[in-house]
Order: sequence, then structure tokens, then C-alpha cells
Amino acid sequence: MSDSTTPLNHKANQSYSEDEIDIFEVFQSIWREKKIVISITLICTVVAFFFAVSSPKVYEVKSIIKPINTKALDEINSTGLYSITPEEALNQIGASLESHDIRLDFLVENKDLFQYFLSNKDEESAVLDISRSHLSMVNGADKKSNNYSNFVGVNFQYPEGVDGPAILNKLIKYAIEIEKSRILSNLATVVTNKVHTITNEINDAREAYNVSKEAEIAQLLEKDELKRAQLNDELVAIRDELKARRENRINVLDEAIMIASTLGIEKPTTPSALSYEQGTSGNIIKTEINSNTNPIYYLGTEALNAERQSLLARKDDDFTSNRLVELKKELSLLENNRKVEQLKSRTKEDLFLPNLPVYRQELNKLSKLDINIDNLKLVRVDQRAIKPGGPIKPKKMLIVIAGIMLGLMLGIFIALLRVALVKRKLNA
Repeated sequence: MSDSTTPLNHKANQSYSEDEIDIFEVFQSIWREKKIVISITLICTVVAFFFAVSSPKVYEVKSIIKPINTKALDEINSTGLYSITPEEALNQIGASLESHDIRLDFLVENKDLFQYFLSNKDEESAVLDISRSHLSMVNGADKKSNNYSNFVGVNFQYPEGVDGPAILNKLIKYAIEIEKSRILSNLATVVTNKVHTITNEINDAREAYNVSKEAEIAQLLEKDELKRAQLNDELVAIRDELKARRENRINVLDEAIMIASTLGIEKPTTPSALSYEQGTSGNIIKTEINSNTNPIYYLGTEALNAERQSLLARKDDDFTSNRLVELKKELSLLENNRKVEQLKSRTKEDLFLPNLPVYRQELNKLSKLDINIDNLKLVRVDQRAIKPGGPIKPKKMLIVIAGIMLGLMLGIFIALLRVALVKRKLNA
């Protein structure tokens, strides 16, 4: 029984020995094929070396922009019309550097620097290629926030023959100038709107003043007209009164003349004198008189007729009333309202506008507002792009090492494959 199992175990052990890999034998096989391994390794190394030498060189330059001191923006902020912080200025510059339109405009204005990128491409495609493969931005802010609060970094990779530092430095300067122009344009718009607003306020004040002046003139003239009408009414009333008094006086004189004629009184006399002349007692005369004033018929017909003729010949009674003289004086004064004349004769009416000094001061301030774009600083270029010491691509040593490793692995693989094929033929 033991004899019958022994051949089976031997066959199994033989099969196991054939399937397992003998590391030592593998190394021996590779060593026997060392010429092939070394040849392939050398070929790959040479190819890698020539690839590294012949590959186009790529250089990289970078520039860093940081916020300016707050004091440097006082010229803008002190106007009271426009306000910007250093962080906002840096953020706007960063946005301008990332703007496709600004990059395109910069390329169009500096085609001489982009001849390499413009070969067989239009301007739009060249800008897209540069933005995608050559130009990159570094955000110096918190990664969670999408702004440039700490610094703006710009990296530019370019092939040999391209003036990379000049392109990057000019691009940054161009973006800064664009932002300066935009800020000054916004400020100019604000100033224009402010001037327009103040001008409208002055026009409104002028219109209000004209209305107020016309209303004041109308009130003065209406007051004068009312006063004139009242004075004329009083004048007519007094004249009518004086006329009535004159007519009444004439009637009184007629009656007195008739009495005096009856009594035979031609010359002025007194009751006593008259009683003496008539030989009668003065007591009878005194009994007929109820006051100390003698009746006017004692003046006699001559005096009474003279007064009557004078009254009949009188054309007006104005001189008999002091009030009429005053009324005529007041009416004469109403002929010319000096206040109205003064209001109508004003030549510099703007001087009477309310708040005119404030308006003029603001307009004068706005007219003298002059910000020099050359002196305006928005950011600080902390690191300018300078010519690099060497290319960043290709990495020759890394390529050669990769070629050696690749050649070695390929040589070993071919050597093992050759050994396997030889064994297969022998076993067959």
C-alpha cells in the first residue's frame, strides 16, 4: 500500500516544483540576457535624454500685489463723494486681472509681445489659450471667501523666446490703470450728478423766489389799491359832507337874511343895541334868546348876503377840511410804491436766494476737484516679475531617470520573455 502511494506523492511534488518561481533562477536568466537589458536601457536613456534636450523650455514668472496704506486713498475718500478701502481696491484689481475682456484688450494693444501666441490663431483664441494654459491667479484670501483681501498672486508660464516678465508686469500695470480710470470715471459721474442736483436746487430756489416776489408785489399792489379805494371813498364822503354843509349854510343864511331884512338889520348889531334903537326893553329881547350866542341875523343883511354870495361862488370845499389835505397827501403817496419798484428793479436776484452761499460753496468745491491719475495709488506691487534663473520645464534629470527606469523595466521584461520562449521550445 505504501508502494502504491509513493508514486503519487512524487508526481505531486514534481508538479509543485515546476509551478513555483525560483527567484535565484530568475536572476540568473536575467543575467544571461544582460546584454539585451543593458541595450534596451541605454536606448531608452538616450531617447529620454534627447527628448529632454529637444523639448521646448518653459519658464515661469510671478508677481504679488498687496493692499496699499489707507492714507494713500485719502485723496479719493476725502472728497466725500466716493469711498474705497484698500481691500476693495485690491479686490477690484484682482477681478480686473481675471477679466477676459481686459486680457483681450491688453493683447490687442501689445501684439508685439504676443507674436508666439498669435501664430495661426486669432486674438480671441490666443487669449483663451493663455488664460487656460499659461496664466493663473493665486487668491491670498481665506479660501471660503471669494475675494482678494490679503494679496493677489499672478503666475505666468511662457516658452523660450517670449518676454514673460514684460508681459506680466505690463498686464498688472494695465489692469491698475484700467481700475484707476474706472474709479475716476465713477467719481466724475458722481460729480456731474452732484452738480446737476445742485443746479436743479438753485433753479428750484430761483423759481420759488420769483413766485414769492411776484406774490409779494401782488400783495403790496392789492394793499395799495384797497387803501386807495378806501381813501377815495372817504374823500368823496367828506366832499359830499362839505357840500351838504355849504348848502345848509346857504339855507341858514337865506333864512337869516329874511329875518334880518324883516328886522331892518343891515349892519352887524347886538340884541342890546337893537332894543335900544327900537326903544324897547332889552329884557323882552333877552327872553326871546335861549343862549349866549347871538343869532346870525344880527350880522345884518350886508354881511349875510356877502357870505351867501361867497358860498355860491365857491367851486369846491376842499380847503375847508384838514382831513381832505391829509387824504390827498396819502393818495399822492400811493401813486408810487417804492417797495414794488425796488423789487422790480433788482438785477442780482440770485443774491436773495436762500442757501445760495452753500450752493456756491459746493459748486466751487466741485469745480476745483482735480485728482491726478498719475499720483493715485490703489495697490502696492510687492513683487515684480523678473527674469527667471532657468526653465521650470522640461526637468531633464527627472526625464533621464524616468528613461533609465523605463528602459530597465522594459529590458527585464524582454529578457524574461525571451527566457520563457526558450524554455517552451526545449520542453516541447
